[in-house]
Amino acid sequence: MKKANTFTVSTLIISFLLIASGCRVRVDVADPARAARGVAQVATESRSAEDADVKEEKLISDIIPIFADSEVKYDDKIGFEEYYLVKSDSTIKSIAGDIRRQFCEAPEGRSPLEIMRYYQRTIEELEGEIIFQSRAPRSIEIDDQSFESYFNKERVSRGMSTYVWDFYRFPLSISEFMAARITENGKEMHVAIAAGRGSGGAEYHGVRFEIVTVVD
Repeated sequence: MKKANTFTVSTLIISFLLIASGCRVRVDVADPARAARGVAQVATESRSAEDADVKEEKLISDIIPIFADSEVKYDDKIGFEEYYLVKSDSTIKSIAGDIRRQFCEAPEGRSPLEIMRYYQRTIEELEGEIIFQSRAPRSIEIDDQSFESYFNKERVSRGMSTYVWDFYRFPLSISEFMAARITENGKEMHVAIAAGRGSGGAEYHGVRFEIVTVVD
């Protein structure tokens, strides 16, 4: 009788342990499909955030296109600094913002005026405002300083800029200039575009232009 009771108790204990073990399995092991869905959702949200950052960067930094078939010779992402925008033949506007300057070589056979007309249409298509245009910007003098002086204020010793000869010579050949303002996704961006034709040796011949964007 004692052996039977012992057998019965042992059987009950083993049964209890098996049931308890089964409960732990059901509680501790996650639903694989649900877990996979969770991981996929996190990955999707991460990609969406990255895509949003890329889109924002493209909208702000690259909203002004490069003239067709031109070569970007120097792309200077200056960062947050002060920029002096020539907004009339007698007025300078100081703007603090994120500055980017792109120096480009136009295709052979293009003219500074053609490039400026292209950017005039581009600004209008972007529903921007053209603040000022000049076909003789180098004749401008404001507060006893020349146009080149203002144009060059933050155009110094940045990376390879000091080693690109036509980049250095460009301000002395500018014959077209335009200042504009664009509002995009609630942000205001000022744009300065200059174009000119080099003359002198193999180092600098043909048309060059610069696009400066300043995001306030």
